[in-house]
Amino acid sequence: HEVKVVNTAAQTHEVVFMELMPGKTAADVGNWVEKEMMKGPPPGRPIGGMSNLDKGRAGSFSVDLHPGHYGMICFVPDAKDGKPHFMHGMTKEITVAAK
Repeated sequence: HEVKVVNTAAQTHEVVFMELMPGKTAADVGNWVEKEMMKGPPPGRPIGGMSNLDKGRAGSFSVDLHPGHYGMICFVPDAKDGKPHFMHGMTKEITVAAK
């Protein structure tokens, strides 16, 4: 599958596409990174993505998707407060259904 990403925001962003483990969410990934300091099994595994998407830039990447739950997450630090963008809600989840 081809995923197209367009950065319409003022700051640089990235998208990390993750296959989420059963029952896990993109928020769980953020908590695992920020609060749990990446201890224990991760709630998902990265399967693709893009980095360094400056304002107005677009790009695409290929990823092999099968039925399951996926998260898209931005880990770039915010220019104003230094917190990772996912802490400002920059996550998205999708579900791929069987044909």
